[in-house]
Amino acid sequence: MHSSESSPSTPPSKVSSDALEAPLLPLKFDGTTSSPRMSPHRIVRNAVVILLLSGVIVAASWILSTLPDPDSDESEPKELYTPTLTLIETQPLNYTIPKLPTSLETYEYELSLINSAKVDIKITVMYWSLLCQSSSYKTLGCLRGEKIYSAFKSAADRGVKLYFLQDETQNHTQLINLVSSSPNISYRTWNAKNWYSGGIMHQKLWVVDSKNVYLGSSNMDWLSLSQVKELGVGITSSVVGGMAVDLFDDWYTWAGMDVKTVEYFNTEYQVTLTTPCWSHHLLDTSSYCEYPFPKREWSYDRKNQRTLEFNGNSSEFYISRSPFEIAGEDYTADINGIISTIRSAEKTVDISVMDFSPASEYDDCWFNKIQESLLTVWQGKGVTSRVMVSWWAYSDIDMIKQMRSLVGMSYGGVEVGVYMMPGWNMTNSTDGIPPVGVPVFPGHSRVAHGKFIVTEERVNVGTSNYQWAYFYDTAGTSFNTDHEETVELVQQVFDRDWESEYTFGVEEWWDVYGEEYELVEKVVE
Repeated sequence: MHSSESSPSTPPSKVSSDALEAPLLPLKFDGTTSSPRMSPHRIVRNAVVILLLSGVIVAASWILSTLPDPDSDESEPKELYTPTLTLIETQPLNYTIPKLPTSLETYEYELSLINSAKVDIKITVMYWSLLCQSSSYKTLGCLRGEKIYSAFKSAADRGVKLYFLQDETQNHTQLINLVSSSPNISYRTWNAKNWYSGGIMHQKLWVVDSKNVYLGSSNMDWLSLSQVKELGVGITSSVVGGMAVDLFDDWYTWAGMDVKTVEYFNTEYQVTLTTPCWSHHLLDTSSYCEYPFPKREWSYDRKNQRTLEFNGNSSEFYISRSPFEIAGEDYTADINGIISTIRSAEKTVDISVMDFSPASEYDDCWFNKIQESLLTVWQGKGVTSRVMVSWWAYSDIDMIKQMRSLVGMSYGGVEVGVYMMPGWNMTNSTDGIPPVGVPVFPGHSRVAHGKFIVTEERVNVGTSNYQWAYFYDTAGTSFNTDHEETVELVQQVFDRDWESEYTFGVEEWWDVYGEEYELVEKVVE
């Protein structure tokens, strides 16, 4: 979706044939010339020869110095701006805990990205719900979504090209209406179920003018701007922007491809799965086909991270990809980025995620890789972990049971907290759990929706919940770095929420709510 232009090569310096053919004077043994006397004309001509030859040498040296050294990093894309890295938060309205002073509001940041756009905007989207469906929602913040929607229109009106990659199965009526308003807006849809046994476009990625990036948990929904707790990163960098554009463009390419899938028996999970024909699972079979995305001259992963000075401090980073078929050989799969972050810890691991379970009603696979990593670093290195999951109107009681088991298996090495946003039980949910009194908030709101890990040295901010499907058939990504300032700030976010009145120890939670919701589960069944 983006093109590059090659700069013209430097023309070689030109030297006259007369100068190159100027005769050299024979020397006597005493160092003088054989001629007792040199004419002024010859002196001038020899001086010109020396100057011209010197110029040729200097020019050749300069040309060689501009060529990339195959054994160096000169071929890497150069940073064109002063790189910045900022935490982006949504702390819901009607909520007593403020964002960090250094964080930016999701709504304000996304609006500034759109308003600053000059060339193009590229965004991956799960579903659209930016507009106010009821005037009663205005006091809850739906006008923030209206302003984002209007900003998209204004950007298109001033000539900015807008590209959206949309999940085909989710509501995108507002996107269709937006596209019909301007020839500068286009989109493609991707349907995971055409390629896998399930899945969804769950990646939340914004790239503006190939330099401004948002990566985080916020959906294209006014609730994500005002009634759901979100966390992401905002980055200004031509290098990171280029990496994000590559990721978006690969997805955009995929969305336009003919479906080519293969069914195979996965020996690890003991189930039959459907996968794209270029999957690494098919490498040794006749069904394997060529990886369809471009192999770039440079790419970065957890074993080959890029170094930049964010906010003046040097740090390493990479962007992960999910599922495996979008990562290929050159990029880190999202699950591997998460496991690598955990296993790199020497002291502590803190995780905040909405859903975290090795099995769910939507998956046929037992998936305990993340739990195993937490237990491994505790048993091997004494690394302690705190895991904070969310409880809201759509949560599964089995997750709490599995978290209790994790605590038990760790013998004290892993703590689990359950975060309950005030108002979570006052939404018009439809899963059989009745709200307390009259619904006050819309469905799918009042929840901690962020997904991140922070250790003493690294941070992973992503878009995936910790369940099998998010890593094997669902689109996702994460930003991974050892940037010291960001590590400290994300740690502050975790500590703030962990120590708040809204987080309960998993056993404390079970004593209060466990029996009640087990009964509700039986009624729903």
